[in-house]
Amino acid sequence: MDALRFIHDNRDRPFFLYFAHHYVHSPIYVPQNYLRTSRHGPYGAAVAHVDFTVGAILDTLGDLGIGERTLVVFTSDNGAAVAPTPRELAERRRNSGGVGSNAPLRGGKGQTWEGGVREPFIAWCPGTVPAGAECRELCTTMDLLPTFARMAGGPEPQDRTIDGRDLTPLLTTGIAGADCRPVGRVSDPVTLLPRPEEHLWVRAYYD
Repeated sequence: MDALRFIHDNRDRPFFLYFAHHYVHSPIYVPQNYLRTSRHGPYGAAVAHVDFTVGAILDTLGDLGIGERTLVVFTSDNGAAVAPTPRELAERRRNSGGVGSNAPLRGGKGQTWEGGVREPFIAWCPGTVPAGAECRELCTTMDLLPTFARMAGGPEPQDRTIDGRDLTPLLTTGIAGADCRPVGRVSDPVTLLPRPEEHLWVRAYYD
């Protein structure tokens, strides 16, 4: 796997690996050995293969002795595609391998319900990120750039506006720092996320 080779080649210096799974995006293509053992069709096989590849990366970091100085983040860009009707569910299973579930959240990919925009975010860095800790503060993938720069000891770019916020306090202590993004609720259906210098308006669409 190219990702494992990249980690081996750069183990003695700082590196950034962006590993974007095709799974579980449709159409779903999976190795036959995973498909043969899946109890949930192509979709289940794809999830199992994601699990294997993530495990291979974590095992490699451990074998090289760099796990405790490597931050691993597992997240997604949107919720799973969902089928609103049994007929569409059957059609997607037949044509693209299946659909996911965002339960108990409502909605899915392409929607502004929580099922479309509230994603899993798992951070792993033994000795730095407490094991088993949970955090309910608001963050976005835009926050990863300043977080990675801070934790790696590097500077943020100074020639552009950085929309993200450093998540280091949340990752290491679970407590929001002074740079945390506050959230305020205004008249529905608009949610306001204020920043000191500007406002970002996000409109929520309802059925």
